[in-house]
Amino acid sequence: MASPLVHRFRASLFPVNAYLLELADGIVVIDSTLGVSDGRALRARVDATGKPLRAVIVTHTHPDHYGGLTALLEGSEGVPILSIQGVRDAIERDDLAKEAILRPMFGDEWAQWRTFPNRDVRDGERGIFGTVARTRRTSVAQFFEWTAAVMPGLRRR
Repeated sequence: MASPLVHRFRASLFPVNAYLLELADGIVVIDSTLGVSDGRALRARVDATGKPLRAVIVTHTHPDHYGGLTALLEGSEGVPILSIQGVRDAIERDDLAKEAILRPMFGDEWAQWRTFPNRDVRDGERGIFGTVARTRRTSVAQFFEWTAAVMPGLRRR
């Protein structure tokens, strides 16, 4: 299998990066930025590759990593959004508090309805590239390690 090609996406609303992993048969996005316009621009980058969006990985609970999911996934059905369970639980638990903080700051750039991870990554599970995940259910550091482990030999573009 050829190594995936990595594309960095720089958001404009808030200084954060997202990444596109270009595989032979599709794209995996890592994090989705904060706002609606950046989520849509990220989707345009995916579409420009001519390859389907296979999955999204949300690395941790900060809103600049999941806030753009709804816009990124507009018109898509069944795309898995992966995270460890602790990340998913914290996003769902804290989303109303983030709404109260971010709506006054960003207005309609903060999505009216947010999309959350829909698939938990479990310890020992095979990753996107067939690599075995080694996670601790609530450890963000371990999930970063899993994300890196499933991306051996990356090339940046």
